[in-house]
Amino acid sequence: MVTLQAARPDPGSPDCDLCGGLGYVRSDAPVGHEDFGKLVPCSCRAEEIARRIAVKSGMRPHEMDRALNDIVPLSGKDELVRLRKMDMAHAVRRENTAGMIEICRRFVLDPWGWLTIWGPYGNAKTHALQAVVNAFRTQRRVVGAYVTLPDLFAIVRSGFDKEAQESATRKLERFCELPLLAVDEIDAAKMSEWSEETRRRIFDARYRDAVAKRTHTVFAMNCAPKDLPGDLYDRIRDGRFVVYHNADPSARPMMGEYGKVS
Repeated sequence: MVTLQAARPDPGSPDCDLCGGLGYVRSDAPVGHEDFGKLVPCSCRAEEIARRIAVKSGMRPHEMDRALNDIVPLSGKDELVRLRKMDMAHAVRRENTAGMIEICRRFVLDPWGWLTIWGPYGNAKTHALQAVVNAFRTQRRVVGAYVTLPDLFAIVRSGFDKEAQESATRKLERFCELPLLAVDEIDAAKMSEWSEETRRRIFDARYRDAVAKRTHTVFAMNCAPKDLPGDLYDRIRDGRFVVYHNADPSARPMMGEYGKVS
């Protein structure tokens, strides 16, 4: 990219080799593309932009600091008596949750397009999705967003930024184009004709870009993938992607007990 003087007062990193601290660079889109010649945010502002998007997509401030290392895959409640005399870090692991953490770590290090995690309530799937978004931002300097599918539909209707008065098409394109998108509760939205069409357009675009290794998407849900609409299920089970079943039961009923482990 060729750097130009920024038209807006949003400085980037003073040590950035791309923008020289201006915060914007000239788009490298080909001639004829709608973005050709436009100023776009420099990659050095990825964390700032990602945090802004995260807030608008529904992530709370404390969720933007979540990490995979925060998830402690403890054993079931029947092990509590033995665990009381053990250090928390050496507690017996919940194997499926431990595997989910490892899969997510590998996805951050070497993303492969789509990652789908499914299983019962309360086994840290949401935490894992948010942690992946945060890791992409901090480790890879890649902009991403976490959102539930019902909230995604609401945002497409209202837009990321009400002041921008963007068209409905541009709002939808934002979700299609994000380098990383983590979509939770993809089995929880009530589907109307409009939402079904919106889902198809976003996920079909992200599927094509995932195959081309341009964008990455992480899904979480409680139902089995085969229970999803056929078009989405067929894309999720593409052999180039990964589907992981976290079969561990909910840890929420044990949270109070775990707090007593010494």
